[in-house]
Amino acid sequence: LGLPVNLKPPTSLPPGQTYNMITKYNLVDFDDAPKQQPQLVAWCPPLPNWNPWTACNIDEGPEAIQPLSHISAGLADERLRRLDTDSQLRSLMDERAQLPVNPYRISILEAVKRNRVTIIRGETGCGKTTQIPQFILDSYLESGIGAECSILVTQPRRISAISLAERIAYERGEVVGTSVGYCVRFEAVYPRPYGSILFCTVGTMARKMEGGLRGVSHVIVDEIHERDVNTDFMLILLREMVRANRNLRLVLMSATIDITMFNEYFGDCMILDIQGRTHPVEYYFPRDCVKMGNFVPPPY
Repeated sequence: LGLPVNLKPPTSLPPGQTYNMITKYNLVDFDDAPKQQPQLVAWCPPLPNWNPWTACNIDEGPEAIQPLSHISAGLADERLRRLDTDSQLRSLMDERAQLPVNPYRISILEAVKRNRVTIIRGETGCGKTTQIPQFILDSYLESGIGAECSILVTQPRRISAISLAERIAYERGEVVGTSVGYCVRFEAVYPRPYGSILFCTVGTMARKMEGGLRGVSHVIVDEIHERDVNTDFMLILLREMVRANRNLRLVLMSATIDITMFNEYFGDCMILDIQGRTHPVEYYFPRDCVKMGNFVPPPY
């Protein structure tokens, strides 16, 4: 451009000072962001277009685009239709009402609703394992918010997870994979993504927690007295999750449990005791069985 070049040799600076090549800008001041509670396991309540059991988006079907309110309305209508037309379902519900845990239904639902952690101690045969998950699910369906309920139940053994899922499916007049399913190692039958119950082993639960429990509303840990390394590690993570997420519900169940230890660990839990049903017991010795069978030993 024909302009004279204005170059000056660098001047020496006093000792202790350096050159700064960064232009001095006036930066905008922002408010400090609220601190987020650190979480070891990611969690969020049920949300649209998300399958909590497979931990992926729903790509097909009406549930991929419907809001939770529409899904809940469809689940409620389906339940009412079945109650009106299925006589076998009504008879199964009458049989369930005879179990010792049934009179505690309202107390259990209130405890689970109002407390983050609930400890239930029920005697063997009271029906807590099969009925309490159904109590929670049915209460959501009756209230018209069934899509906001996804219950994950852990069992110490795979045979227990499979047999319990089959039993509950029978009690609900369904096949496994409708509103109840199971997931064990090398085998899984997943239920529908909303308004459902999934049984799994403790090992499967630990693997699921690696990717988070997004979309799970309730976690039920059954037979909690059968402690091992995996169970104790799972309880550590669940305690941190419950503390960080006030809407997550945790239910601990067992027939024989040290309430003091778990109450101190989780901190002032709600505790419920359920009475069981006693059955008559008779003793038979080998000689009695011989007589009852009219067994005659052969002659020597």
